[in-house]
Amino acid sequence: MYPEYTDVIRKYCLNDVESLITEIEEQLLGAIKGKQIQEKQDDLNLLLHATMKSISFLREILLMCRHGFPDGALILARNLYEQMIICLFIIEKQGEEHDRILENYYADYECTRLKYIIEGAKRFNDEKQINETKEKLEEHKKKYGSEHNAYWWSEKRRFNEIEDIVINADNPLKGLFNNMHMEYRTASILVHPSCFSNMVHIGSPFKGIDMRAQREGHEESLFLATTSMIPLVGHTYERLGLDFGEVVDGLNRYGMYYWGIVVERNGTKSSTAKI
Repeated sequence: MYPEYTDVIRKYCLNDVESLITEIEEQLLGAIKGKQIQEKQDDLNLLLHATMKSISFLREILLMCRHGFPDGALILARNLYEQMIICLFIIEKQGEEHDRILENYYADYECTRLKYIIEGAKRFNDEKQINETKEKLEEHKKKYGSEHNAYWWSEKRRFNEIEDIVINADNPLKGLFNNMHMEYRTASILVHPSCFSNMVHIGSPFKGIDMRAQREGHEESLFLATTSMIPLVGHTYERLGLDFGEVVDGLNRYGMYYWGIVVERNGTKSSTAKI
């Protein structure tokens, strides 16, 4: 079993970040119970599910950093960035377009479930299950007019189309988002096996075979994860009527601290992971 690196825990303030996200989690769960929030297909539930899932993944990122695995941590941080982009894309829509896309987003739950069942049935040659499920999927397609690609609900074909809309929407934080995007791009390379990704080890100045745990490079995932949490937490708190100032300031403080380490290590202010 790999040990925890106490110097990594101190340098990257891992215990402090853990305390902050635990505070956020407890405040959200308390508000849900106190305000008797019901499961509905609305912006609040969209944000709650995304934020609570992101807290869970951020805990896993902290655990990987404690034990010296920056590559895996960045791959997990990729999910938090996608959560943030998708939520902003939906909640910033207005009127009928917002309502339609939100309805489609929730309808994708059943679409995904049916496609999963069909794939399993095909693997085991269950013709009865295949035919029954295909009928239901066709009904879904007729109702929503979807082509069943991963982002049909957004009326876009790819995630990067959604991302471009969010980043370029008169956004004063466009520079920050571009830096986050480059971390996301690094994670997207690492998550898939290739000659390139198999030789990259974040935090290491070398390319090669040695992929053992290490003490450097954890700023990449922590920067992407904490800054992705800021809009999720801010919008969720706002809709629950909670004061988000202290917790958002905390996330921002850590995000900028990690970004400072990225800049110091890479010697740049406009790009992120050195790969």
